Amino acid sequence: AELVGLSQVTPISYNDITAVASLGAQLGIANNNLSGFTQTVTQFSATTDVTVERTAMALGRIAQLTGTAGGEIENLASSIYFTGINAVATEGQILGVAEQIATTGNLAGFTNHEIIALSSALASLGVAPEAARGSFMRIFQNIRTSVDEGGAALERFAQISGTSAQHVQENWGTNSQQVFTEFIQGMEGLAKSGQNVDAVLKDMGIYQVRDINAIKLLLNNTEVHLQAQTDTAQAYKENSALSEGFALQTDTLVDALLRLKNNFMAITAEGSGFTDVLKGAINVLNQVLSVIANISQHPIGRFFVGAAAAVALAVTAWASCHVAVNLARGGLAAYATAQAGLMK
Repeated sequence: AELVGLSQVTPISYNDITAVASLGAQLGIANNNLSGFTQTVTQFSATTDVTVERTAMALGRIAQLTGTAGGEIENLASSIYFTGINAVATEGQILGVAEQIATTGNLAGFTNHEIIALSSALASLGVAPEAARGSFMRIFQNIRTSVDEGGAALERFAQISGTSAQHVQENWGTNSQQVFTEFIQGMEGLAKSGQNVDAVLKDMGIYQVRDINAIKLLLNNTEVHLQAQTDTAQAYKENSALSEGFALQTDTLVDALLRLKNNFMAITAEGSGFTDVLKGAINVLNQVLSVIANISQHPIGRFFVGAAAAVALAVTAWASCHVAVNLARGGLAAYATAQAGLMK
């Protein structure tokens, strides 16, 4: 029943909605969160460049890998959607990178929306998903080793970051995004002072060309990652960006017609006696619309169609109120009759 209700308010077919719910169940989404997951997926797909099936698989997978609670998947989707608005990368590209670095980021101590922020920055800077996964496995492991072993390597890392070794040790794993951001900003400062960034990184044990290039992209575009951090944290906390974007995106005639179709399908699926009446009304409506379409081919006809539409809108509004009042009266009368019967 919840899925039928969802099809009545979204421009997504009922078959697609049930397919999403099935995928969610396969991905381990709890039954009490399936309806919310399905709604999030359909809204995300309707407002981005990502298909329904791809959205379901990606969101479900990222939630699994980052330990995101079922009730917070909408927050996660909102953070991806909102950072995608300001990013050069599309939401689909951000999802692609996030899927690849989710495990690495999670193990390093990044929260789910911090992983999305880094994914957004990397995708915007043109780092391929597979390259991002390999590079950040090695980069984060290098930092982890320095923190665990201490000594000269940790002191050098802290010096570059403009902080203390104790600060790095206390915060890596619990506030890793801050530690990493301080490191990137420190590297940015070295680059601006004319130092050889490649040599500094190699001295730290970061030798792979891909790893060095990834760090250089970030230090040359620190504002990209900082903006993504702000966007994802805000969107995750407020959890409104996706629903608001969906409302704007689907406020079109085409989407309204799709919702109308889904409502008709919901009625016919019930197999009620109203089906035959509805079929007759639709046939009449189709004939009327056919006539209107022919008339509107001519300039004068378009004028009269527009005027008629305005009148029809007013009449529809009046009729809706009239029906509502009559239904209310009927309901009250039925209630009074029932009460009288009980009193006997």
